[in-house]
Amino acid sequence: MALNPQIRSVSLDLLWQLPVAIVSWLSFHISKSIISSLYKRHISRDPLRRTSWQLLSQQTFERAMSLPVLMTRGPRWNTHATIGTLGPVSIRRQLSVDTHEARNSADTWTVAVYAFPSFRTVAHLQSLDPESSDQWSTIDLAAGDYILGIRYYDLAPSARMPAVLADSEPVASPLAVDHGTNAVYNDLARHTTLFYRLIHFYVHPMLRLRGILPDRFIESEYLPAGDPCTLFRYDWFPADCSLEIEASSALLASFEIYVTVYNRASLPIHSCRLMASPVRADASVTAGDAGSAAPLSAITTPVLSCAGFYLIRLRPHTESFEPSLADDLVIRRRVTASPANHVSA
Repeated sequence: MALNPQIRSVSLDLLWQLPVAIVSWLSFHISKSIISSLYKRHISRDPLRRTSWQLLSQQTFERAMSLPVLMTRGPRWNTHATIGTLGPVSIRRQLSVDTHEARNSADTWTVAVYAFPSFRTVAHLQSLDPESSDQWSTIDLAAGDYILGIRYYDLAPSARMPAVLADSEPVASPLAVDHGTNAVYNDLARHTTLFYRLIHFYVHPMLRLRGILPDRFIESEYLPAGDPCTLFRYDWFPADCSLEIEASSALLASFEIYVTVYNRASLPIHSCRLMASPVRADASVTAGDAGSAAPLSAITTPVLSCAGFYLIRLRPHTESFEPSLADDLVIRRRVTASPANHVSA
């Protein structure tokens, strides 16, 4: 029986990685289960989380378990959004968010609602919703505990996390956002350890097996906590490679495009933004790239000395966007032997 051409093309260096990848995948899910169980117990006993927004910042990693939880719950770091979480919050019927505050705090934003303790996404609000123009947006929910996660893109000068009501009763007050919050990503790769390399080792060979493994499996593994209001493009790259990314004018007219590159421990080593014109540097640019804006509709990353993977987030900024426009995004991998302008981890 003839083999699938895609299977025949699997290179030898990938074949030796497959047994290790299986061990890695098992290690990741066992670790995730153990860490999640401990974390659920921990936050259930922390009353401050039920009434105060928690910003993802340098202070986050001063708290026990924060990094292991993030590396297993949402390991594809969003280096472009300012992120806040609240909860678990007990709801009987309704959750209300001050979307007027959110609208005045960021150009685009998403509020995701996760069931606790499963962390399953059950609802969301976003800046493009017609209801977001009101003072409050309300979501009907089944009785239970929930966690809120908010992502702000392009902060306003006086950005604040919004007030929240549970069944018309105040739960959380607005919280001012420090514009330097995302500096946490500048040296996050220093947390690369053997443990994180082990549990995320499988991601690279998994992405190389796209077309063989089911798309749904790959997406659930790569984006376990993906923003429901964002489109994604992602893939792997070899060592000593740069990425060339181009977008059509139609795509740029409908989407903001954010690029994050990760090492094989799933920690960010480079971050940039694709713009129609060089307006300003993105606040979340990492690895010494601050000040670089994308010329017109294309950008090239520095040479990445380590193998890894990338994630491109496409955030719609118009209500009438066409999802198929994401096909207008072109990504090329350029392998080079030149040691100049390397980014390593």
